[in-house]
Amino acid sequence: MLFSCVKDVDFNQAEELEIEPSVAVSLLYFDLQASTIGLIPNNDVDGDSVEDITELDIFSEPFLEENLEGATFNFEFLNSTPRVFNAKISLYDDMYNVLDSEDVLIDVPKKSVSLIYSDSNVQTLKSMAYMGIELELIPGSPLLTPNSTGELLLKSSGTFFMSIDAD
Repeated sequence: MLFSCVKDVDFNQAEELEIEPSVAVSLLYFDLQASTIGLIPNNDVDGDSVEDITELDIFSEPFLEENLEGATFNFEFLNSTPRVFNAKISLYDDMYNVLDSEDVLIDVPKKSVSLIYSDSNVQTLKSMAYMGIELELIPGSPLLTPNSTGELLLKSSGTFFMSIDAD
């Protein structure tokens, strides 16, 4: 003797399907040696900065434009030099206009910063074409030389949150 149970199935529920994936990617990375900074004359006084800009062409995709709900950018600075740095993280549009920026004082051996974009400022992300970081050595001592040890390391990543519905 066999028994079975069948529950009513509502096939219209498929129209209500919503998927919310997240995607993590690596962003900016650098490893700046103290000995390299030591090649800059008078590195104990206010001076020039260096900047690196990276294209993020993922924001030109219509799929992302339509489904992006937010993102979190994580930056981790590891500083084993005896000096303090200022880092300016900037988001640019396709004409290199600054959309948003954040200054980070790297005054401890390990500094972590998160930039969060959600409902209220997600349009900034959708307009972004480039991300850059400008690094400035804060005036001070000791003077770094080509024999100085230590490094300033940056690792960063972005996690993008999307909402995809069946429509």
